[in-house]
Amino acid sequence: MAYLRLTLVAVFALITSKGWCGSNALFSPSASQVFVREWATAKSEISGDADLCGIEIRRLPDGQVLLSENNHVPLVAASLTKVLTSLAALKKLGPDHVFRTEFRGQRPQNGVIQGNLFVVSDGNPLWFSKDLKYCVESFVSTLGIKAIQGGIIVDQRFFLPSVERLCLDGKCHKSYNPTISAVAVDFNTLTISVYPGQKIGERARVGWGESWVTPIPLRNLTKTVSQKQRTALSLRLKLESGELVGVLSGNISIKDKCGTTLAIKLDDPSKIISGAVKNLLLANRVKIGSSVMPIQGEGLTTIFSCRTPTLAEVLHGINRHSNNFMAEMLLRHLGGEVMGAPGTREKGIKVVSGVLQDIGVPLREFYLDSGSGLSYTTKASPAAFGLALTYLYNNPPFRDPFLASLAENGREGTLRRHWVGAPFRVKGKTGTLARAVGFSGYVFWEDDAPPFAITYICNNVSKTWKVRQVMDKFVWKTAMALKRL
Repeated sequence: MAYLRLTLVAVFALITSKGWCGSNALFSPSASQVFVREWATAKSEISGDADLCGIEIRRLPDGQVLLSENNHVPLVAASLTKVLTSLAALKKLGPDHVFRTEFRGQRPQNGVIQGNLFVVSDGNPLWFSKDLKYCVESFVSTLGIKAIQGGIIVDQRFFLPSVERLCLDGKCHKSYNPTISAVAVDFNTLTISVYPGQKIGERARVGWGESWVTPIPLRNLTKTVSQKQRTALSLRLKLESGELVGVLSGNISIKDKCGTTLAIKLDDPSKIISGAVKNLLLANRVKIGSSVMPIQGEGLTTIFSCRTPTLAEVLHGINRHSNNFMAEMLLRHLGGEVMGAPGTREKGIKVVSGVLQDIGVPLREFYLDSGSGLSYTTKASPAAFGLALTYLYNNPPFRDPFLASLAENGREGTLRRHWVGAPFRVKGKTGTLARAVGFSGYVFWEDDAPPFAITYICNNVSKTWKVRQVMDKFVWKTAMALKRL
């Protein structure tokens, strides 16, 4: 296999390069031999489980490449793509950039809004039902709202298409395939908690949670069964006389005292959100008109801005927990903010591509059609990630929020089960698809020394768990070897 050949340039760099942090000490021969031997061992262990692997290790802060193999070959990057989306967002928007979610309409007169109330957002990816509840309550109390003569309209026009459902492998129901819309709550999912009744035969006890105040009516067709029977529940949405209704059916065992949670992705989030806003307003004693009024000539203006997150806060969810929904929302938001509304996938990709070229990544080394890596055609070379990691590390305004957003070995995020108990620290991003495995991040081998930037990507993988295990061991052995340099 082509990737089994270690480049002579990398071997030479390992043996002759000066030490880290400007030290004049040369690598010890034993450390260099361990470094090379462990890479050769890793390749031999996965030779039958991956057709092509690329790797690059860079010394920071100067970015010198110390080890490379197929590092300029574009490979399916999976969730490592989120690193590139984060880089572009930080460079173009800045870590303190704030997303917008607002209520618009005619300014209230004596607490009355003469017309419709519009819920508008520019693609805020980190907004939950509790935030919506707080926003409505603050809106009512701050402005003294007593009545809205029209209806509630959720304005999704900042994105085009206004609602977009991603479907990798045709498995639309899977949680990793998100539904994208400019105005979104709870990642565009609807979650319900279900508990058994007090007695066998009773209906289950259900609730949307404290924040929602019942966004839509619920038909509870469940039954509590004996502890010998298993819990089997389903939640679906249907239209009844033009009204969206949730239908909960099935059985719940009386032994499941802690209950269970069901979630369903929304094809039409606007109906759920408008219903939630209406119910929250009613709960705060605000009268709502019986129907939506014509919107022509309403002279809409922002009458209340909700509390929303910064980009630095959003990156936590994107990178630490590898949230596809948030990454795709950010990509479209980035396109709309930089290139003008509406935000689209294509505009976002143009922005990210431009940033990659700005930091020196050749066009031939990447192809993007996703912001999250939820794609088998989004590709980037290990060198592209090496340049991105080097750029982010060498720019302190970006470095701190980016590092804070990454998972950490043995502690949190997608790395909490990796390198547990290691005498070194890893901050990075994993990537996994059906036949692709990768990692890109920093290894802090000494507390007072700059880290190394390490990226590996393996494609056409038959045993993802084995490749990940072998590469974890390689990073561990490498870090230990570096500590002895």
